Amino acid sequence: MSKTIDYFFAVGSPFAYLGHDRFVAIASKHAADVNVKPIDIGKVFAVSGGLPLKQRSPQRQAYRLRELARWSAFLNRPLNPRPRHFPVAGDLPARWTIAAAEQGAGVALTLAGALMRALWAEDRDWIYYRKRKPNITSLGTALFQMQAIVQPEKQHIVEQELEIKEDEDEEGDKGGKRKLPPPSET
Repeated sequence: MSKTIDYFFAVGSPFAYLGHDRFVAIASKHAADVNVKPIDIGKVFAVSGGLPLKQRSPQRQAYRLRELARWSAFLNRPLNPRPRHFPVAGDLPARWTIAAAEQGAGVALTLAGALMRALWAEDRDWIYYRKRKPNITSLGTALFQMQAIVQPEKQHIVEQELEIKEDEDEEGDKGGKRKLPPPSET
């Protein structure tokens, strides 16, 4: 009997960030298939009576910060509770995640986790990744795969870079951060 989990989450949520890696580990441990379903939390607030953070009372905002600090410490996860780029529009990373899911749940989960970590632990905005060329890291690998979806004519570059990473890993060289080569004229 196969197990399937519908994983609804907001890519811009600090609580989703805090629980994401644990969720992925539990799903993997139990060999569950995951249907990745990013949501627009603003639309959920609108129909459920919830309020965006800036519209909440100062007491609720303060309590949220305490809870984030408490959960961050309990889970031993780095967290910047007040990132420079928050609040962020969640539609772009949600679309990236949905597109990545076309390549498999693992790709989408890797991408979503990296985007959440970028916002909540590294203080980076989504736009950062639109301006950068991918490199060979978990996020870079997911972005390579995304590039193959968005620009199929560059599939050969994606495959070449992933082969280089596999060769480096087999040789025991982690390779550090490698940048995507410039596109060739075809």
